[in-house]
Amino acid sequence: MSHVQSVSKAACVLRTLAGTQRPLSVRELAGRTGIPRSTVHALCATMCREGLVEATPGEGYRLGTLGRRLTPR
Repeated sequence: MSHVQSVSKAACVLRTLAGTQRPLSVRELAGRTGIPRSTVHALCATMCREGLVEATPGEGYRLGTLGRRLTPR
């Protein structure tokens, strides 16, 4: 079975955001996931465009509308 590393990293970021009640900064996400900050930033920017993640000015990132719908309650 093939493995797409960027998809795995994006899923890791989404799981981390789903596990918290408040927005997380790129630095916090990088620390919690072990993914480099530059990669976290690029992933979050892309996932923002897709509605999976939302940027909250001055606070960081949280799940977006689509991300919340995909997350089990």
